Amino acid sequence: MIKTQLLKYIKTSIEDEYAMEVLYYCIKDAALKNGFVFNNESGVEINGKYHGEPILIGMSNRFQSQIKTVALLLSIRALMLNKNYLKCCNDDYLIFTSSTFGKFQWIEFATILMDCMDDDEFSCIYGILEELYFEDAIPEDAIEELRSGLTAPEYRGTEKYYKNIASANKGITDEIICNNAFINEDFEDYTVPEGIAFVGNTAFSYCSNLTTLRFAGKVLFGIFPIIECRNLKQIIVPTEHLDYYKEELPYYQSIITDKEKAISVEQQEETISESNKGKRWTTDEEEKVKRFFGLGQSFKAIAHAMGRTEVAIKARLGKLGLIDYTYTNEAETENEESCDDNKVAEIRKYDIPEDYVPKGKLKTIPKQATNTYDILWFMAIVEKLQLDPGTSLITLKDAAFMMIAVSWGLLAKDKETRNKEPELCECLEYIVRWSKRNVVYELSSRSRLEDVYSCLKSMPYHGKLRDMVDAIIKKVPYSTLKAWFQGKSDSEIARYSMTFEKACLYAIHENKKEPFLEINKGWRNYLYSEHDNLIGYFTKQYYDFLEEC
Repeated sequence: MIKTQLLKYIKTSIEDEYAMEVLYYCIKDAALKNGFVFNNESGVEINGKYHGEPILIGMSNRFQSQIKTVALLLSIRALMLNKNYLKCCNDDYLIFTSSTFGKFQWIEFATILMDCMDDDEFSCIYGILEELYFEDAIPEDAIEELRSGLTAPEYRGTEKYYKNIASANKGITDEIICNNAFINEDFEDYTVPEGIAFVGNTAFSYCSNLTTLRFAGKVLFGIFPIIECRNLKQIIVPTEHLDYYKEELPYYQSIITDKEKAISVEQQEETISESNKGKRWTTDEEEKVKRFFGLGQSFKAIAHAMGRTEVAIKARLGKLGLIDYTYTNEAETENEESCDDNKVAEIRKYDIPEDYVPKGKLKTIPKQATNTYDILWFMAIVEKLQLDPGTSLITLKDAAFMMIAVSWGLLAKDKETRNKEPELCECLEYIVRWSKRNVVYELSSRSRLEDVYSCLKSMPYHGKLRDMVDAIIKKVPYSTLKAWFQGKSDSEIARYSMTFEKACLYAIHENKKEPFLEINKGWRNYLYSEHDNLIGYFTKQYYDFLEEC
């Protein structure tokens, strides 16, 4: 329990109206319960629901009489009405509390009295003080009036308070989903109800069937509130808090949507009830799938809503030019339902103009690179923006996953190429071995970038994958920006990037629960619209770099 002296607490809390209301309530409550006398070395406790932990306000022997306790209440009430009266306080004495109380001169405080007398509570306490001073008694009606006004301030828990409760309890309280509340739960859809204010550390852990998580209101979060929920496809939040949740849960920003844009379960069920298997696509269906895709819905969610397979959805989006997806057997595109999920796309080749050069500092990224990782990192950012149109935030871990996925197809070229990237290839082999044991269709050299990226996000974060990702995010985000900040240290690059100095590509946010990149809005549309040209150009730069090694 924190212990402090009265005036010290007031000085640190005088600007906080809520804190002063809590102090006044607690002292008033204690005074009424103890007959307006505080015993020697006693204290007034502000309990844990108002702070991260309880605070004991030390009450000295200066308050061991009724008249001094009532004067204390009057002083705090005056400070609540006008914080400038703090200058009238001295040491543990407040405004109307003095060691020479018998010689108290009311005229000295006439201005304060006149300023505050319109407040009913102040007027009531002043009446009690006058009775004590002149009659040495407290009128019962005045005590009842004071007691009737004893109303606790509206409870406003702090983040520290919530964390303490979340770690000390299990399951769910009225306001908190405690640490590790849901481990290996088998629900598919869960709503964090209105009134919940805090979701604790790893509250949703290893919920393999959880596909939709909803938040009815705004909550605070502990550390990694969602972890290893591999089938989580959408997080639905109130529209007015959409930006807040994307900031607080940066790792899941691509699947966070608001209530207005989410595909409702009812809508999904209604659509699925109509069998579309084997049917040709209508114009209305194409418009609908384009709208769902534009809203950021996952392939699985769209397939569920449309009553078709994920393969059919991907094929149709590819045909509409919205994603990079083509079949090895072109005849199958007319009847996507006949395709099975084990079919993989050809590695797409991008034909770019011979004289094509990216604009600005982008063209200097390969020139200043000390290894291929800077080139792969940039390609990963371009691919991530293509996969999640409209996003501006990418976690460093997500970018590293995408970088590994980008390297997957590039390193399939030949053995000589793979020999020049031993660390990456060792990581890729580790991923292939994991996929053989844990996914229906194991990854191969011909697997699509999107499938590799999805597999990486579902894998346990340990072993050679973690080693590779940690090595990437430690240096590469900074070294890539040396195209803009040549000769600067990593810390300087991070600092300059935060304000997009020199119109750099992205800002590096380090001091968050999970570090992330914020893509410069001046570059985002260009990276999206120039995807094919940029990937083609940097693919060539990547192979040229390796040949020179």
